[in-house]
Amino acid sequence: LESSPETEGGLKAVLMDFGSAKPAKVTVTDRSQALLIQEKAAGECTASYRAPELWDTPSECVIDERVDVWSLGCLLFAATAAGKTPFEYATDAAGGSLALAVMSGKYAWSEAARKAYPREVMAVAECCLEKDWRARPRARDVREKAREALATTRRKFLGGGGEGAGDDDEPAVLVTEEV
Repeated sequence: LESSPETEGGLKAVLMDFGSAKPAKVTVTDRSQALLIQEKAAGECTASYRAPELWDTPSECVIDERVDVWSLGCLLFAATAAGKTPFEYATDAAGGSLALAVMSGKYAWSEAARKAYPREVMAVAECCLEKDWRARPRARDVREKAREALATTRRKFLGGGGEGAGDDDEPAVLVTEEV
């Protein structure tokens, strides 16, 4: 997100980091491969959106679309926090480490976000920010959770009716499984 006087709310989304696009699935079988993945991630991925397994890659694991699910969680969080990702607080603190903050998986929603956004929307971001890559949902699961959150939010705020409030409506942005 960046400041923009031309847009309502003063912020606009800017998509970037396309240089880090890689095959959706990489099997890591030894420490040297793990270190290579970490090195590439350090050079090609924005640190504040980088998944924990890209900071400290296990010697035996599968790196797949769940790293992108993590990044989506960071993006959703930032959308509620004036552009700050969930772990940037660490760099604001004296001597804080972004890597250690991400590895801890601990973050907090601001009071303003808790008041302004439906719990269902925040739950989508929270499921994406599961620290353990094995427990983190895959893209198709997040897509379903987002659809459910959208339907529930529409029912709450539109009373189950109103134009465009049907459960069959497609969300404005679809999360896909493959690039």
